[in-house]
Amino acid sequence: MNIKGIPYKTVWVEYPEVEALCTKIGAPPTGKKPDGSPLYTLPTIFDPNTSKAVSDSALIARYLDATYPAAGPTLVPPALDALLAAFQDAFMGATFGSGNLPALILPAACNALNPPSHVYFKTTREKSFGPLDQLAPAGSEKR
Repeated sequence: MNIKGIPYKTVWVEYPEVEALCTKIGAPPTGKKPDGSPLYTLPTIFDPNTSKAVSDSALIARYLDATYPAAGPTLVPPALDALLAAFQDAFMGATFGSGNLPALILPAACNALNPPSHVYFKTTREKSFGPLDQLAPAGSEKR
């Protein structure tokens, strides 16, 4: 939005508040949790001009280009859109699908969070990955 020169207001939320905020503004889920329920993630925008909520960085960029074509430069040139989508899928699969990156990032990310987000993040991630402090302990071959 900065690049396109579109004014906006940032609303900071803690992890436990993300789902409630997204459902309140009508933002679609970006995936599914391990139990099959909807997963809501950030970034998410709510455009008061169109009353539309959009989640996921790439979808937000495409939405801004389509809705505000005269504002600033094009964020996702049409000729590169398919390449961007392929890159995003490959990148996510190579980094998060491998299991290696989460083992290194999740414990550090958890420890950098504010208390309400720390508890939520740790609890939810440990359901999927097991104890965070055991994913890649210092000095281990995994680390």
